[in-house]
Amino acid sequence: MSPIVVNNIRKLIYCIWILSYMIETDRISLR
Repeated sequence: MSPIVVNNIRKLIYCIWILSYMIETDRISLR
């Protein structure tokens, strides 16, 4: 794989991680 593809995959994983983290904190604060 080219470095650009790897970099994009890392960005994607990072975005998904942040989103899931925000959703989790939202659930906790809603309780």
